Amino acid sequence: MKLQKRLIATLGFASLMVTASSAFAQPADEMDNQPAGQTQAVAPEDYNKTKRGGLFVEPAVKYDLLQGSIDYPAPFSSSDVKAEGPGVGARLGFHISDIVFLAAEGNYSQLRLTDDKLHYSAKGNAFNYGPSVGVQTPWAGVRVWGTYLLGGSFDPEKDNNVDIAFKDMNGYRIGAGLRFAFVGASLEYERATYSSTELQNAGPLSGSTNNVKMTNDGWILGLSFPVTL
Repeated sequence: MKLQKRLIATLGFASLMVTASSAFAQPADEMDNQPAGQTQAVAPEDYNKTKRGGLFVEPAVKYDLLQGSIDYPAPFSSSDVKAEGPGVGARLGFHISDIVFLAAEGNYSQLRLTDDKLHYSAKGNAFNYGPSVGVQTPWAGVRVWGTYLLGGSFDPEKDNNVDIAFKDMNGYRIGAGLRFAFVGASLEYERATYSSTELQNAGPLSGSTNNVKMTNDGWILGLSFPVTL
C-alpha cells in the first residue's frame, strides 16, 4: 500500500510538471517555424536557446557501484554487502527560465548482491523512482541535481538456500555531470534504506518483517541523451 501511494505521488508530480509547463509555452509564431514532429537534442552550446518551459525526456544507461549492510535481529549479526550492475533510467520534465529543471525520474537495474558472511551471491531486479530538481550552469555544460527516492524494491534470486526481497526504499541521490554535444556524462552519489524485507527462504527468519533492513550507499556512473519535445 505504501509503495502504491508513493507511485501515485510520483505520477501526480509528473502531471503537475506537464500542467505547469503550459504556463511557459513558446509563442505560436515560434512554434510555426518548427517542423511538425521534430525534436531537438539539447547541446551545451544551444542550451540558452531552449524554449522556456520546454518539455524534455532524458533516457540514460547507468552502472551502479553500491555497498552497504543488512541488519538482522538478535541473535544474528549484521552483514556487509555489495550491489553492482548495469541499469537504465529516464527523466521526464521541463525547464524553467533556461536554468532550473524539474523532472520525474525512474530507474531499473540488474544488480548482483554479494554477502560474504552468508556465502550469498545472486542477481536481482531493482527499481526506484522519485522527483528531481537541478540546475544547468553556463560553464561548459555543467549540471548539478538532486533526486529524492520516494520508493523502490530489490529482489535478488535465491542462492545458498537464502531468498530475500527488499522493499519500501527511501533515500536520495546527488549528482553532477557534463554535457558533450548530444550526450551527458554523470556521476551520482546514492544513500538509501530498504525499510522492510520479505525473507522468502531464510530458515527461522522466513516471512515478511520490518526487523531486517538493508542500507546502501555508493556511486552511479551514467550516460544520458537529453531531447527536448
